[in-house]
Amino acid sequence: MLNKKIWMVAALVVGGLMACGGAADPAPVDDDCGDDRCANGETRQSCPEDCDQCGDGTCDVGETPQNCAVDCPVAPPCNHNNVCDPGETTQSCAADCPAPVCGDNICSATETATSCASDCGAKLRTQNNSSYTIYYLFVRRCTDSAWSTDQLSTSIPPGSAFTLTGIPPGCWYFKANDSGLVHTWLTPTGVTLQQAQEYPWTLIN
Repeated sequence: MLNKKIWMVAALVVGGLMACGGAADPAPVDDDCGDDRCANGETRQSCPEDCDQCGDGTCDVGETPQNCAVDCPVAPPCNHNNVCDPGETTQSCAADCPAPVCGDNICSATETATSCASDCGAKLRTQNNSSYTIYYLFVRRCTDSAWSTDQLSTSIPPGSAFTLTGIPPGCWYFKANDSGLVHTWLTPTGVTLQQAQEYPWTLIN
């Protein structure tokens, strides 16, 4: 009888120890959320101030220009000086950095001679310093043998100038004629034009 009681007491003690040791201890609650340490069970959901990943290139919830400037840089104020200053963008300052518009005579960073020839194509400015009125202007690529059709929309009187726009970058020859094709002006060598470049060509007697 005594042995049976001893066995029952031992079983209760062992069972109590197993019950205590087998249950998971609750995680300690961190009362220091906001101390810049992601510890004691904190997560990005429970404490984003401490557990956000500063430096991952994303301004996450809880990150600010003060605690993570690399992910959340401070945008400069829009100073409305009609100049797109460094740091200003179309999104942050449309007044100073308007979205590019093809046809505004500005070759913006997102425009090319192909997408917007009027802004980014090369230009030929023909200055007529001769005593004859120019009625015809022709162009041709250096690799071509045939001249283009007449490029003038109006004549160029003596002392006046005409600018031909939208010329694709590359090597070109230019030719001008007066009425009746009596006098001819021709560039002696090919002219290599860059994107948005303006080439001045002066005609004299």
